[in-house]
Amino acid sequence: SEREFLQQSGYFSKWGYDYRLYREIINFARRHRLPIVALNQEKAIVGKIFKEGASSLTAEELAKVPPDRDLSIPGYRQRISEVFAMHAQQGSPPRGELNGFLQAQAIWDETMAESVAAFLNTHPESRMVVLAGHGHTDKATAVPPRVARRLPTIRQAVILNYESGELAQAEADYLIFSKPVELPPAAVLGVMLTNTAEGLRVEGLSEKSKAGAAGIREKDLILALDNEPVATIDDLKIILLARETGKPVTVRIKRESWFWFKEILSLPVEL
Repeated sequence: SEREFLQQSGYFSKWGYDYRLYREIINFARRHRLPIVALNQEKAIVGKIFKEGASSLTAEELAKVPPDRDLSIPGYRQRISEVFAMHAQQGSPPRGELNGFLQAQAIWDETMAESVAAFLNTHPESRMVVLAGHGHTDKATAVPPRVARRLPTIRQAVILNYESGELAQAEADYLIFSKPVELPPAAVLGVMLTNTAEGLRVEGLSEKSKAGAAGIREKDLILALDNEPVATIDDLKIILLARETGKPVTVRIKRESWFWFKEILSLPVEL
């Protein structure tokens, strides 16, 4: 089920993107029994390379990294250097030095290419749609040439969702001119949470928290939403996927009162 997929993949702890951006694509694949292949490298490994470089990886970590890596693709260093400089200008420079940033980006691209090649080698009759950010789709320096290095005879096409701005002719084979759309606001409680051995603990409340207005306090433990048990932040986010803003939910909490007395409360909260 969708809930099992989100729990077993650790989606909310491993990715920062709103799951609703991908939900319809994933559900389409599930309905039509189309395989979905995870392409990316483990976040911890990429983060370590960002900060310390590839030479810092352990033998176990190196075993998870493609041995065939190419940082010398013409134009690659220049493009990544420009991205690094852009982050710095925007006040959010990547952790580590340019060399670590370059190596981490290359590991990302090489791992994606390796994953694509592995799937197509074992499923030669298949076509594969790769969903990736713009920085990974560059025809000359990102994932496509690295796939071609592994599968020289394969046909590839880059399709970009285009809105506005400058676009070099070599960046894409096809463009999709789609109207901008926005997701409705996500349902939230307005609380900062921490996973603890005791359960899901409220560490803080947002400035205009409706949970706070309903009586939820810091250090409360959230036990359930609408009688659905909650043990982790992921559990809470999965339940909230099916909820809408402006609608009420019942939050069951455990609160430590005087003389260590544990009190169970059910509080209605408008999302």
